[in-house]
Amino acid sequence: MKYMMKYSKYILCFAILLTAFYSEIKPVSANQENLQDIVPEMLGYNTPAPFEITVSAVSKESYGWYAFDNKTTSGWYVEGRPQPEGGHFLKINLGAVKKIDAISLKSFYIHSNKTGASIKNWKLYGSNDDQNWELLSSDINPPDDAKHTYQIKTENAYSFYRINILDSYHSSAPLSTIGIGEMELLGEVISPEPEPEPEPEPTGDHALLVIKMISGLEKEFDLTSTEVDTFIDWYNNRADGRGKETYMFEKNMKGPFTARKDYVAFSKIQSFEVMEYSK
Repeated sequence: MKYMMKYSKYILCFAILLTAFYSEIKPVSANQENLQDIVPEMLGYNTPAPFEITVSAVSKESYGWYAFDNKTTSGWYVEGRPQPEGGHFLKINLGAVKKIDAISLKSFYIHSNKTGASIKNWKLYGSNDDQNWELLSSDINPPDDAKHTYQIKTENAYSFYRINILDSYHSSAPLSTIGIGEMELLGEVISPEPEPEPEPEPTGDHALLVIKMISGLEKEFDLTSTEVDTFIDWYNNRADGRGKETYMFEKNMKGPFTARKDYVAFSKIQSFEVMEYSK
């Protein structure tokens, strides 16, 4: 009885571990709220650029890029071919390093027997030199042709991604029949910041120059655009230690004066404002 209880504990522990293992490899639903397919609708093996598709083999004109053509009626398909070491593969060069957070897979439907799926065991790899590959994910696809999403648990980003199909529900060693109806590489697409609108060129031919003095007094001068530019040139030069200490403004004639001039000292200026307008 003691032995039976002892072995029962071992069996229970094994069952828990087995359950945990299979729960890890089951498809999981990725949070796709901020995820988009980073591969555009492909119209050829390298169209549009810079994306480029490579496959291990093709049957019946079911080209590799059909896995990314956003159509459910087509896909990449290999029928009854000897399986290379590591399984038949589909590889995509993104042309730039990009991080993916999940992939979605849909088997290429095969109308035979009771199972339509042409994907069973698969592995996904990433590389930045097309030589050294890191295993990113692997799973056993359910025996159907529905689309399933799988999360990628890595923070690394790559420019090459390759999926190897090790087995399908229609393979018979040494021959292999596999296919992908649709595949998506899902990542967070960050919209570029919009270019700032250029500041409009001044269109006014006049401006009101308001100078605030250190004393708190404000002086206003109604000037042409040319006169404002002349004042600003004087101010900038004086700030660099060049030019006269004071600037003279010709004021509009009012009263019995032959001339009216207002002298403003650079050292007494706190700030100034220019407000342009057209007459």
